[in-house]
Amino acid sequence: MPSQAIAIEMSDQEVIELQDEQEVEQAPKQQDIVWFEPKNVLKEVKSNVWEFYKFKGTVDSGPNKAKVFCSLCIAAKKQADVAYRGGTSNLSNHLKNHHPAMTGENTNMQLFLKDNLEI
Repeated sequence: MPSQAIAIEMSDQEVIELQDEQEVEQAPKQQDIVWFEPKNVLKEVKSNVWEFYKFKGTVDSGPNKAKVFCSLCIAAKKQADVAYRGGTSNLSNHLKNHHPAMTGENTNMQLFLKDNLEI
């Protein structure tokens, strides 16, 4: 049986409110969110930058591979998402720009933070 379209006249504000309600209904609940280790998501993990990133997703849909989340930013309660498109250049740049103490030869700091940060 073909579906029939019903025309309803709505103001722009009503359309926006309806869209917002639908997005809230579709958003995963906080308890459904799961953190995924890069080694469990990617075929191969070569770069050391992955020590500071995790993927976020749900048990049902799996990880969102378009974004990774910086453990250091999460610990500092800052915006933590970084776009991921298959390479690690932007992940390295994020560390250099936002966490300069983590780059270069400061490996003791890296080991300390890695051992003491959990998300």
